[in-house]
Amino acid sequence: PIHNMKFVRSVLDELKRDRRNFAAFEKLHGLLTVVQEELPDAPLHVDMHAMATFLKCTPPSQTTFKSALVNAGYRVSGTHSNPLAVKTDAPTSVTWDIMRAWVAEHPIQKPHPENSPAYRMLEKEQKTEVSFFRRSEAMSDAKKKNVTRFVQNPAHWGPQRAASTRAKRTNDDAPSTERDPKAARVAASAE
Repeated sequence: PIHNMKFVRSVLDELKRDRRNFAAFEKLHGLLTVVQEELPDAPLHVDMHAMATFLKCTPPSQTTFKSALVNAGYRVSGTHSNPLAVKTDAPTSVTWDIMRAWVAEHPIQKPHPENSPAYRMLEKEQKTEVSFFRRSEAMSDAKKKNVTRFVQNPAHWGPQRAASTRAKRTNDDAPSTERDPKAARVAASAE
């Protein structure tokens, strides 16, 4: 397993007990909740948006994609590292079959050239029977309980532009030497 679940649970319990002392409670609670729900034996994740970008199609919603995996008989969870990705025990061929079925139901606007990798991927035979029927097992407990899993940083957070010492002037308010670099050089040499 990637995470020590006993440790994650103990930190989450401590966080809930003493939430007033944690300024970033929401962020930590969301992250630890996602970590707690991850499949422990699936080390890698599948980014369905990256797959959709490769195929040049609109991506399915995460619940739709996860439901298709559950309907195909596989386990699935979110991942703490990417809000657009899922962890699953399904082989890669099944995830591509799901994307092929998605494109079949939601055709792309412009067909791929015949020699393109996306065209070849879409032309492969689909071996998995795909159903996009929504399943409650596809939704995480955190989402059902309305726990914010990926908290956005507040506005104006992080490094900002350096402060300037003088207010910017409009071009009309600037002295003639600032509007014309040649005039500035002449004025500087006359002083």
